Amino acid sequence: MPLESDEIPAEVATAIDGKLRQALNRTSALSDGESNALAVIPTLAVGEAVESEGLMQEVGRIKAELTLTAVNHIDGTVFFSSTIPLTGSAVGGKKSAMKAMATGIKPSDPVYVRFIRKSREKVSDHYATNCATILQRAQQLADSGHPDEAAACLGSVPAEVDCYETARMLLAELSGTPADTPPAAVSPDTVYVEREVPVPVHIPVPVPTPAPTPEPAATPAPAAEPEQQTTIKLSDPDEFDFKIISCLGLSNGDQIKILGEMKNLKINAKEVYMQLDQAFDSNGEECPRNNLSTRGRYASYINIPQQVPVKIEFTVNNVSPSISSFSFMKIVFGNYNVSIYNLPVQWN
Repeated sequence: MPLESDEIPAEVATAIDGKLRQALNRTSALSDGESNALAVIPTLAVGEAVESEGLMQEVGRIKAELTLTAVNHIDGTVFFSSTIPLTGSAVGGKKSAMKAMATGIKPSDPVYVRFIRKSREKVSDHYATNCATILQRAQQLADSGHPDEAAACLGSVPAEVDCYETARMLLAELSGTPADTPPAAVSPDTVYVEREVPVPVHIPVPVPTPAPTPEPAATPAPAAEPEQQTTIKLSDPDEFDFKIISCLGLSNGDQIKILGEMKNLKINAKEVYMQLDQAFDSNGEECPRNNLSTRGRYASYINIPQQVPVKIEFTVNNVSPSISSFSFMKIVFGNYNVSIYNLPVQWN
């Protein structure tokens, strides 16, 4: 956060910079380093200095405007700006007046608290509105060999916006340390035990009466319960279509792979940022987000040319072969979502 101004001496700029750091530190807004894309840029515009000569000493008076601008230093987005008037006067001329102006800055002034509060509101609004674009930008930075800038973009996503969890998981993936993922337990080899099932045997017993006893009418078998049908609900069926091609369980790998197919009907985008967001199994258990992936990643960019079917593979990891179906799954991308109900699993 160095002060930007060519009109003041270096020592005055250093003094003002120190005052601003104190002010921001009081609001817990000060963060050194490059782990965050958010920054405050102070700019000082110095007005005309007035010097008056008295009988014995020269008195200097100066006016200036200090502008604080909250920005994203990665992509240059400006969130909020505030201008604060400054004045200073002192015996000794213009330079002394500038020193007095710097000394007169009060870190406890409510104007700095208001600036930070308003900036935070604007930042949250920006990230809430542009989540998908920001995550896409971070992914592009990572893929183009700029992991530090990608981490800064992801690390700046506020906790109160919807894409915070996605950003956190991508940041963990970028650093190679999965977030909140305990070490996987080492499972013993799967052993299948065949149970002996008693089979009833009917042995006819002769009846000591000359007249044969009529056999009782066979009891009809109970009707099988109707099989639940898989249902897919689309948030915007006029904009896109989606269907499930297969849902296969791999018992040797504790995985279930779901192959879906999407067709862009009218979405005005060349690609979308898609993720398998939720999955509930037939036992009523919710699968942890760390176990859900889209094309092998927590979330992936999917090219969606219009009117072209695009296959997308989703994976649920660390699952038990006892799971017979998913009662509910949700896939999200941009402002759209797909809800899937009663999806059976075919185990190999």
